[in-house]
Amino acid sequence: MPTPRLALPYIVQGQAQKEVTHNDALVRLDVLVDLYILDRDLSTPPASPSDGDAYIVGVSPSGAWAGQAGNVAYVIDGAWRFYVPVKGLIAYIADEQKMLVFTASGWADLVSVLAFQNLSKLGILTAADNTNRLAVKTDAVLLSHDDVTPGTGDLRVTLNKSAAAKDAGFVFQDGFSTRALFGLLGDDNFTVKVTPDGSTFYTGLSIDKATGKVSFPAMAKVSAYINYDHYAATTYVNTDINNKDLDTANAFASNVFTAPSTGLYKVGYSLGWTQNGANAPTSMHGRLLKNGATEVLPAASRASNNAAGGEVADVYEADSIPWCGLFMAVVAKRAGKELPKHLLWALSWSAFGAKAPAAALGDVLMFVRNGGGHVGLYVGEDASAFHVLGGNQSDRVCITRAARGRLYAARRPLYRVQPANVRPIHLEATGALSLNEA
Repeated sequence: MPTPRLALPYIVQGQAQKEVTHNDALVRLDVLVDLYILDRDLSTPPASPSDGDAYIVGVSPSGAWAGQAGNVAYVIDGAWRFYVPVKGLIAYIADEQKMLVFTASGWADLVSVLAFQNLSKLGILTAADNTNRLAVKTDAVLLSHDDVTPGTGDLRVTLNKSAAAKDAGFVFQDGFSTRALFGLLGDDNFTVKVTPDGSTFYTGLSIDKATGKVSFPAMAKVSAYINYDHYAATTYVNTDINNKDLDTANAFASNVFTAPSTGLYKVGYSLGWTQNGANAPTSMHGRLLKNGATEVLPAASRASNNAAGGEVADVYEADSIPWCGLFMAVVAKRAGKELPKHLLWALSWSAFGAKAPAAALGDVLMFVRNGGGHVGLYVGEDASAFHVLGGNQSDRVCITRAARGRLYAARRPLYRVQPANVRPIHLEATGALSLNEA
């Protein structure tokens, strides 16, 4: 009887020609131990095999391999021998660089039958280490919902940390030098940080875990006030703001707000008064000055605003104010359209009407400029600019060209029935570009 697994023949007592039995066992061992297979897809024997060559016979074999499908074919002394694989036999397939194992169902990819559990490290096309226990080099990573089991259709990736003071997040690097982070970084608020060098970090965005409030720590936000009464009668009196209750970028010092970087800043103010006896003021006006001289938010004049009324009549005190918003308000009011709340400030017209899918005849266009904005009516366009009818254009009402790159928003009046001529109007690019409407 042979051995139960590899069918190696025994040498029995008193056996003649023992060397035959012994040599047959050696050949069988030579084939099946550390089995090295050249190919597993052939159904016809190769023309010129060498001693020691081994194959897994393919389906529907013919010739010398007939009837041996799935078995191991081995060449010895110029002749073929065949061996029936046993469960657990492992073979290396040279032309595929793959490991197979023989199971009750036949030959199978070794990886498919292994249970990868509690591995200490795993590296794909690179080496894992004790810090990066999973290391992968690849152009892309795909994680998809389970449609095989199937699963719920959901896909979630969980990052868990041991305590609030720890980090759970993603690191983005350039040449293995960190440039950005996001996640729960040192606390339980969601944070986005950037760094120019991998060592100094700046927080760009933070979302409070308790309230959901979003803050932009790198943006200057100041709330300041005066804590004393300053008497002013019929003329403007400059008043230093001497206290603050919010200053996110340390931009307010010595009663002065200093912009920490070049950009657009939203500024505003509110006024209150202390009544002196029975003398209640009939109106109040204020203005913000840059460096104590240049108007940033001027007051409004009563002289030019009766057509718009409302807030304008109470605020507009000087025709030196950039008056494109006032012109737009007069046009819109005469057309019976609802005005935005702060109609003097050009960019406030982004709340007018509805968003225009593309700028067209009659739309209200807003543009950014140094120190503020500009607003006017679309009358046409060319390849590089919009043609705009507006006020305060060269200090008059006229049509001028405004560069496309300055466009802030395009809003369409709310029509009961939109006119058929509300469409883009293509014009010749004649006339200089307007660069500033202050």
